[in-house]
Amino acid sequence: WTLRRMPWLPVLAPRLWMPTDVVERVFNEFDAVDEARAGPVPGALPTHEYYVQLQCAIDAALAQNPLQVTFTLGSGGNFRVPTVDTVPVVPGRIMLVQVDGHGRPVNSRYDYEAADDVDLRDAAEREGRVLPPPAPESSYRDRRFRREHYTVVYVPPGLRARMCGVLAMGWLAVAVLSSSTLVLSLIIGRRTYARISNLPMHDMYALSIGLLVLLIVAVLVFRLATFLHNVAANSRAEWTRELRRRAVLAWTAAWKAALTAAVFFGAVPAVYGLVVEVYFVVLLRHMAASPEVEVAFERTMLQAMAHNWMFGVLHVWVGLSLLRVFPALWWSRQLERLFTGPPHTWHVGRSILVFALPLIGVSVATAALPFAVAACIMWYRGELTADAMLRAFWLVDLDVLALSVKAVLGTVLIVAATWQACLLYRKWSQSARDRAYLVGHQLHNLDEPAENISAETTADVPATV
Repeated sequence: WTLRRMPWLPVLAPRLWMPTDVVERVFNEFDAVDEARAGPVPGALPTHEYYVQLQCAIDAALAQNPLQVTFTLGSGGNFRVPTVDTVPVVPGRIMLVQVDGHGRPVNSRYDYEAADDVDLRDAAEREGRVLPPPAPESSYRDRRFRREHYTVVYVPPGLRARMCGVLAMGWLAVAVLSSSTLVLSLIIGRRTYARISNLPMHDMYALSIGLLVLLIVAVLVFRLATFLHNVAANSRAEWTRELRRRAVLAWTAAWKAALTAAVFFGAVPAVYGLVVEVYFVVLLRHMAASPEVEVAFERTMLQAMAHNWMFGVLHVWVGLSLLRVFPALWWSRQLERLFTGPPHTWHVGRSILVFALPLIGVSVATAALPFAVAACIMWYRGELTADAMLRAFWLVDLDVLALSVKAVLGTVLIVAATWQACLLYRKWSQSARDRAYLVGHQLHNLDEPAENISAETTADVPATV
């Protein structure tokens, strides 16, 4: 865009105040399939004649506009490019060669097809054209510009600048999105964490909470925008039917997704976090001798449950990722069968029976085992009371509970070591048995002389009369 009275003045943001609709209307109404645009070579579009016709149509349309402006079409070019990615690369030769409307190189210095062909090269030399040196005989011939290996495409003006601009804007958009997401997540997470915790601010927990909130909001906005777009694209009757169908699918998907999230990202991580609390945090709190460590483990029940739940969610997500890495496992096949497709097609009930209930049962039994051992120890000592059990259950009295945890862990380690030793002994005994009775075993008559064997054979045959 240029101003007729001030052509030296650059036009900024032309879409905001320039008559771009006039140019777009000319593009839409202009005949785009005439012979001038088609050209003699497929892909070599548009030709110079088409440029002239289109520029004249734009000038005539803008002449009736009150704004004294002009619009000049950029002059692009036709380029000959390879059609496959496996073409050999010859050092010193370019990949994109500018050609005319007939598909011939504009500059003869890049006519590699004529340079590699003896007959074409002789004809070009007789015409006085300057050709590049042929490809070396010791390497692959440059076949990028054989007719079966190339095609002609139209390249708009300033393609490199446009590509650099697209890449720069893309990186800028990614940087802005990442930084804004990080900042908003920290702001939302810190405010939420401050309401549920009186401890010093923990940025990792705050970031996790903020990212979860932003993820939920982004999914809801995307679903709403998709639904509104589909509604706007349909008529009123179709919109009513689509609305009913979408409502049913949305309700089914909502309760299935909510139940799945509550079980697999609510109950299972919470119970697993309880196991971690009993077997890991209890021992650390009991063995901590420094006051700083004691202060670090002083938490309210809500804080402890939140920390354990986040830890359990992380491990559940890691477990799901590992199952995707090993698709041949039975658990992976069941997971793929139960959760393939959109949420309204999930088999939530069977997934709870196959995955959630076994995990919850094992975790509850594992977490309850130290309390049962602690109750036995208190009964043996004569200290078993309701108040003592409550203090142990609320992780206030850790002496007996820590002793029971050590006993359970020690027993598990001893049983596991014994089991592995038994397996190792069975493998060793089987290997020794194979060496003794199979490897090197010889037949009884292997070392006997051949004469004795033949004599015994002759003696066994009855004489015939």
